[in-house]
Amino acid sequence: MITRHPLTEDRKTIFLQVLATTGSPIAAASAATPWSTHKQGGVATFRDEARRDAEFAAAWDRARDEALAEVEKEIYRRAMHPPQRPVWHKGEVKGWVEDRHSSDKLLLRLAARLDPSWRERTSIDQNVTVQGTILNISPIDILLLARPEQELLMNLLGKIADAREEESDEVPKLPTGRGDNTAL
Repeated sequence: MITRHPLTEDRKTIFLQVLATTGSPIAAASAATPWSTHKQGGVATFRDEARRDAEFAAAWDRARDEALAEVEKEIYRRAMHPPQRPVWHKGEVKGWVEDRHSSDKLLLRLAARLDPSWRERTSIDQNVTVQGTILNISPIDILLLARPEQELLMNLLGKIADAREEESDEVPKLPTGRGDNTAL
């Protein structure tokens, strides 16, 4: 038998506090629902509440914005004052160098997860004339296709460029390293 726990104001407060600190709805739901054994920590309960309660939804947005502000502040701090790491030689510190690679990529990915405006953009814009109709294809449209379909479309665009005797370099290449069809 499943025990139901009501969504109290205390649980909502804990959820919002942890969300503002971590930016993670799963971590926030887990903190507000410690008895949950679900891998998502009961986040669906809070998402449902946000759909029903506009005030809670607004508080969720504010908490996410607070988390993003902290991430942006840290990105700025690291850009202006990069961490230093020692240079060792024969067991002695001989100097210091800037460490610009420590976890900057992780911060940028976190910022992109919290706010889509931080995401890298690649653009593939093609105008295709089919029976006198112009079809505008945006990068998002291509990402909706499965990876094999994306590759097929890019191959077809390359063939069209070849038939027109255009440089095939003008047909953008799909990024490598991701096997799924989700945006970065």
